[in-house]
Amino acid sequence: DQRIAEAFAAIAADQLAALHEILTIEAGWAAGVIGNGETAASMLARMERDLLVLGARPGDQWTRQGEALSQRIADAVREGATLGTEGLRETISDIGAAARRDAQALADVSTTSAAGQAHAEVARAEGAVAFRWLSLLDSRTTTGCAIRHGLMYSLDYQPIGHSIPIERPPPRHWGCRSILAPWLRMPRPGDRDGEGTFDSWLATLSQAEQDDVLGKGRADLYRRKVITKADLVNQRGRVLTLAELRARVD
Repeated sequence: DQRIAEAFAAIAADQLAALHEILTIEAGWAAGVIGNGETAASMLARMERDLLVLGARPGDQWTRQGEALSQRIADAVREGATLGTEGLRETISDIGAAARRDAQALADVSTTSAAGQAHAEVARAEGAVAFRWLSLLDSRTTTGCAIRHGLMYSLDYQPIGHSIPIERPPPRHWGCRSILAPWLRMPRPGDRDGEGTFDSWLATLSQAEQDDVLGKGRADLYRRKVITKADLVNQRGRVLTLAELRARVD
């Protein structure tokens, strides 16, 4: 346990240093795109202090991964008599492979979290008026991200022109492929919308593809216009289960 804890503490230190560099680079890039190209040291310090990765501080996320790995190994060792020597060796190998995948996923989501926060902070400082949620839309996109695609949010993440709470700025989950794009002025009538919306994208899909994106039950309710995309989430923005959704519309 101690060796694992020390190893993950070292990983966390390296990752925190990398996140500091990412914040600096991404904030500088954003300032160059929408501002004067300069980023105040005080802003960078605040971003680093306040950075969260899926609701927790980056160092805490690495500590949790280390603790989870220790627990999985301890469980496997306790089962050693049942597994046998070869079975235990294979189990430990599988645990190690899963731990590497988890570590890569945490490094990835930490990077996107840092980039997203840097862009948002610079946008606020440089006079942006709102954010627009943009998601890569395909069969891998979660319902929660897909329904927010194209929606506008204020600088403090309140809905603009709709009722779907942001729940959590992207990344909202492991492997999230969504961003908040800063807008320097609000959309005006006649503006060309090159990004589309969830509804317009869903309309391009076949029934089977819609079932795959929403789940067959939700997609059926949506196609029959029993629900809209706003009905898919609760007041905090969490996507409702099919049972919760049916209870709401019955």
